[in-house]
Amino acid sequence: MGMLREKLGGDPSITYADISSATGYSERHLKRMAGRIREGADPAAHGNAGSRPANAASEAEVRYLRELKRPYPNVTIAHFRDIYHEDVVHNPRRAYDVERLGLTERSASFFRDLFAREGWRSPAQRRPSPGRPREEHPTRPPAPCRGMLCQLDATPDDWLAGLGAHAMHSAVDDATGGGRCGSTTS
Repeated sequence: MGMLREKLGGDPSITYADISSATGYSERHLKRMAGRIREGADPAAHGNAGSRPANAASEAEVRYLRELKRPYPNVTIAHFRDIYHEDVVHNPRRAYDVERLGLTERSASFFRDLFAREGWRSPAQRRPSPGRPREEHPTRPPAPCRGMLCQLDATPDDWLAGLGAHAMHSAVDDATGGGRCGSTTS
């Protein structure tokens, strides 16, 4: 941006080709950016920044969805989406509502976001345990006797500093946690 600002400041020795080779932007894009700088706008800002997405749901559509959900307090996200598509969007008797409110088919992620935004809970969602996170891999009790269960593992790595990847093997006794798996001598 510095070179472009210098060029716009009146430095005739800098060309768009020079700036293009230094920055990787095309000359055409640099001329567009120069026009934005002359207008006082941020040259790196996207033209659609700050505008509402074209596929965003209108407030009227969200109100309609709130009213549609009222008779279904315990509906899952997937079931509510099916109700919306089958009973509203594809229902000829609701064609007036679809046309008037601009109702369209919506994705599963739209309904997930809607449930989260409105504070609705899907009965299919698992509630987290209060006070602690859910265990992904629940633990099991260790084996009762030494030598009953050995856990073997091999990890490939450059253990010998520059000699390439070699696998280091280890065997751990499950009952004691010791490295002498199954050994009866100490």
